[in-house]
Amino acid sequence: MLSDFKNGDVVCLTFNRGKKLLVESNVIINGKIQLVFSNEDKGIIQQAFIEPKYLAIDVIDGKRLEELIRKFPNGMKSYGESKGDLLFPK
Repeated sequence: MLSDFKNGDVVCLTFNRGKKLLVESNVIINGKIQLVFSNEDKGIIQQAFIEPKYLAIDVIDGKRLEELIRKFPNGMKSYGESKGDLLFPK
């Protein structure tokens, strides 16, 4: 099963918008997707496996934004609501 995120998406944690992660694999395995992030404390790139419900899109590039506008002409808010608040978590 694939998550709503795409490989290469920059995402953040819904409870910590300052933490940026990169989707390495959007395939859901055991309820989680594979991400990578920079661990400044250790000075390395690390992998993480996180449930998609704890992630939100952080940056939307032009191509992805055009796609969202076509799919959701009523605005981005309708996209977030239809995807379980993917872009606008509570």
